[in-house]
Formats: sequence, structure tokens, C-alpha cells
Amino acid sequence: MGGPDALDHSVAFLKQRDGLDKTLKLMRYVSAIAAYNILADDPSSVTGTKLRKLDKSTGITRKYLKLGKFLGNLKELRALLRAGEIASRQRIAPAGNRTPDAALASAAAFANRLNIASQLAQLVYNFAEQLNWAAKIGLIRDARRRRKIERWTSVAELATYVFTINVSMLTLWRCAQRETRARREYGDRGRRKKDDDAADAGGGVPSPLRLLRGLGLRGRHDSEESTGSDASVNDDGSGRDDTIRTERDLARALEAIARERTSARLALVADLADVTVCFGDVRDVRALTAPGTVNALGLVSASCGVVDKWRSTKV
Repeated sequence: MGGPDALDHSVAFLKQRDGLDKTLKLMRYVSAIAAYNILADDPSSVTGTKLRKLDKSTGITRKYLKLGKFLGNLKELRALLRAGEIASRQRIAPAGNRTPDAALASAAAFANRLNIASQLAQLVYNFAEQLNWAAKIGLIRDARRRRKIERWTSVAELATYVFTINVSMLTLWRCAQRETRARREYGDRGRRKKDDDAADAGGGVPSPLRLLRGLGLRGRHDSEESTGSDASVNDDGSGRDDTIRTERDLARALEAIARERTSARLALVADLADVTVCFGDVRDVRALTAPGTVNALGLVSASCGVVDKWRSTKV
């Protein structure tokens, strides 16, 4: 068999809270666009009215699905804080060392701090969404209080996008660095192999550098200019051996990097669409809060979210 069964994939996708949430978001904006166009031609259309009700009901359902989601942010925040503590105990490269390994290690530490800030913002937003849901269904009836809740929810949402956009951009940079490092490592190994083969063919005597490698040692020049050539391209501190030794290893590493890059691009496009609408709500920009603009940007965000979540769902 080739890939996973589509039915199994769909079931696994919809079993996840995020998968169901992304599906409802796509359903909401498709119905909103259809209702907007139908009612523009015929304001008394029954179909348009039903689609508008579907838009509103799916919006409330999505808020209901977020009940307790802030606890997941709290758990992720705890994991990130522990990971940061572990990383801080490890040896840090000198400030003047700008090797690819040092750059990636610095980026990883910065990404950890950025993710911590992002999870904090999302925790506040998801908690505020619970109050917003209570206001939408009428549990909170005071109009002034409801407006305040909606405004502070929008501000908290805007804060989350500031961090998630930066996380996506940093991920794209790290993917580019890891790809360069993987190709360089594979090229270095190929050149060393050719040099060793040439030495053997020339006199049958292996080069001194090869003898040092056979003893598990390396020359000073080799260790300085190829810093981390035997390190994992996807080094995340897990201790896995992802060393690039063969063309198959390189292809596997590049495939993993490509998946992560695509996911980061989809998340970036979705966040840019959402932050535009959110900024319009917070600043009350009419051009950004127009129904046509909101629905179009919402559809872009929903489509990117569904595709990203579908790709990351494991069957």
C-alpha cells in the first residue's frame, strides 16, 4: 500500500480538538461568504438566512470547543520552561563563535523564550475566550461588560499573533540554516572520502588524517573548520543520531526540513490573515472590518489551518 487510507486519516483528523476546530472554521467562512453573496442579491432568501445562522452557530461552537484549552497552554508552558532549564545547564559556545552550530544553538534558545511568551499570550487569550463564549450565549447580559470582554479578547488575540508570527519566521530561518548545514556536511564527507580513496590508490598508505579518524581522533584543523559536522542536523537535544552519512540520509533530512518549512509557511500566512482582521477589530478600521474582507481573510486562514493540521495528523 502507498499512503495512509483517506478514511483513517479523516477519522484521526476529526478526533483531535484542533482538527475539528479547523474544520468548523472552514465551514463557517464558506457559509459566511455564500450567505453574503446570496443575501446581497436577494435579502429575503431563505437559503442565505440559513447560511448566516450556520455561520453564527459554528462561531459559537468553536468558542465552546476552546473551553479548558488554556490548560493545554499551561502544560506546554511547563514543558518549555523545563526544556529551557535543561538547555541552560549545557555548555554555551563563546560569544565570538559564529559557526553554524553556535548560530543554531542561539536560535534554539531564542525560540524557546519566544515560545514561552507565545504560550503565555495564548493562555490568556483562550481563558478570555471562555468569558467571550459566556457573553455570546447570554450568560453575561450586561452590555457594557460584554463589550469590554470582546475588546480585551481581541487585544489578547492580537498579542498571540505577534509571537506566533515571530515563531514562524524564526522557524523558516532555522530550516534554511539546517538545510545548508546538511548539504555542507554531506559535501564534506564526500570530499573526505575522495581524498582517502585517492591516498589509497596512490600508494596504498592511508593518509594521516584517516588514521587519526580511525582512532576516533581528529586533527585540529579538521575540528575547527568542520565544527559539528558529525552533529545532528535536527539537533534538539534528544540525543538522536541523524548524522548525514549517505545520500539517503541527506534526502531524509531534507524531507523533514521541507515538511517543517511548509508548516511554518502555512502558519505564517494564516496568522497574517487573522492578525489583519484582529487589528481591524481593535483599532476599528472599517476597511478591515467590512464583511467581504473579513470573510475572505477568514477563508484564507481556515484553508491554511486545515491543510497544515491535515498534513501533521498521524494515522
